[in-house]
Amino acid sequence: MIKWRSQFDQDIYNNILIPVLRDRPTTVFVGAGLSFHAGCPLLDELIETLHTAAINHTGKELILNGDWKEKAQICKRELGVANFNQILIDKFNPENRRLNFTSLHTSLIQIPFKSIVTTNFDSCIELADRDSKIWRTFYYPNLNVIELGNKSIQHIHGYIDPENPNGTVGSIILTSEDFIEAYRDNPGSVKRFLVDLFSLHNVIFLGFNLGDETLMEILEIVKQGRGEKQQIAKSRQLPSISETVHFAILENPTEVRIDGKLLGDQNEKERIIRDQDVTLQYLGVHPIRYAWDENYKSVENIIDDMKALTSVLDLKRSEAGDLI
Repeated sequence: MIKWRSQFDQDIYNNILIPVLRDRPTTVFVGAGLSFHAGCPLLDELIETLHTAAINHTGKELILNGDWKEKAQICKRELGVANFNQILIDKFNPENRRLNFTSLHTSLIQIPFKSIVTTNFDSCIELADRDSKIWRTFYYPNLNVIELGNKSIQHIHGYIDPENPNGTVGSIILTSEDFIEAYRDNPGSVKRFLVDLFSLHNVIFLGFNLGDETLMEILEIVKQGRGEKQQIAKSRQLPSISETVHFAILENPTEVRIDGKLLGDQNEKERIIRDQDVTLQYLGVHPIRYAWDENYKSVENIIDDMKALTSVLDLKRSEAGDLI
């Protein structure tokens, strides 16, 4: 049983998202929330690990300023590339996690998404697919737009392959310098890939939270890039880029923190959530909020529900094909 924030959220899910998922090319965009329960660190935890290691390595106090990308850049400078990369390998090694993957990943790959795009570095999805081997993996700097329709997993910020961690850890985008390079408006860049993704496919964000800066940054980049693409098409009298619809399935949190401090005022909390919903809509995404729960059961129920609703359709199509 899925507990939605409101009837409006439930209606968007049932009457818009599910028909889109059934009938149109759709990609799921996976955030860190899905891998956290397999033992992978969230971003704040990863930065804190790097910070502690940098202090121990240098033997001096190290103050981190700026956003998380700038903090990662400082840690990389103090640790050196080899030590920095080894920490990433250790943190995302399946042998050091609670689980290789969870039931969330197993169910996710059974939903008829055309592709799975993720900011995660880990191999949880690949390990869930290791028996069927239906999905193919691509990762920065070798993202593949052509394969978006062919059951591909695309790690836009890099990937640590458990079979070749030392050979793949260099693909990780974590520092400010990494992001500047990866998001240049060049062929093969993450920016170009994302603009193409949102032009070609309907996208469902899953596993992101209220304070996820990455989600908003990605949507800002996509909105800008799609606008530029539309202007070029208009100036050359070309057909406009295709119309697609996008969704973000997000928790409706019981707590909101600002700069690490718990916000006690209920009206202020509701205003912050409402403002984020307005921003998402401005960026072209329909927010759909579920009631928060501590053990991520709501997300599990949503994934299972999408799987059930789409597998019924696949069965009907299969039966129809047998009659032809």
